[in-house]
Amino acid sequence: TRLQRTDSFPFSFFQHASCHRPTCAPMSQSPEALIKTLKAGGPNAAPALEQLKVVLLGFDSLPPLSLPTPNARAEISLAVSALEAGCLYSLSLPSTTLFDTCTSALFPIYTTLPYTPTADTPTVHALLLLRHLSTNDLPLFHSTLLTYPPPILSHPHVAYCVSLERQLMVGSYGSLSLTSLPHPSFETFASDLRDAARENVADAMEASYESLSVDTMKDLLMFSSVEELMAYVQDGRPDWDVDPVAGVKFVQGERGGRAEGMSMVGRCLAYAEEVERIV
Repeated sequence: TRLQRTDSFPFSFFQHASCHRPTCAPMSQSPEALIKTLKAGGPNAAPALEQLKVVLLGFDSLPPLSLPTPNARAEISLAVSALEAGCLYSLSLPSTTLFDTCTSALFPIYTTLPYTPTADTPTVHALLLLRHLSTNDLPLFHSTLLTYPPPILSHPHVAYCVSLERQLMVGSYGSLSLTSLPHPSFETFASDLRDAARENVADAMEASYESLSVDTMKDLLMFSSVEELMAYVQDGRPDWDVDPVAGVKFVQGERGGRAEGMSMVGRCLAYAEEVERIV
């Protein structure tokens, strides 16, 4: 699902709230305590998030109103902390829906309101870039990057994502740093990116070679063991003839041969046009 940027505080972030003002039951904890519970994860995280949704609904200082209320600075800081905690919590869920809605709510705050960055702010900025890379949305990656202030751009987490995008743009899959991640939360989107890169490399090898050694295949496809390579071939490339000694022989079927080569040329040209447009 492509992340949609918006200048309005997205109602979708609140649509699953269990209660709405003014019939909402009293909070069981203070907002700060709820954020701490959300960061801790576990079974109490989801209820804490539901209560935080309701709290943020009452802040007129947030988009789309963005009113200069007496407590605006404190409310904005609380909203940033809550939404960033929601982003990190969402990575433990099977769907990216919550991550997308939290970042959609954060983006107009980041870009239009004065806020105090938290310890998680650079990480969330980097995760948003990784999300765009994992969906191969390079235009959105670059347009998002243009909104980042210098302190965020210079942070190692964001610099890592920029370096990763450059490696992808030139097709330097062998240089991709997708195993030694700068933050554990990156694994969710790095895994998606790793799978996509692996498929591109596999297609290229199939079109370019008649056979390769098992060790070479393991390294090029970014597997840590031969067993992982064998499992990948069995599940996703059953037409490959694999022999631990002789290596892997490719069958030039529908994906192989000249047709696949021309397809690769087309993709390279598309990348080149994208680079020229950006520059």
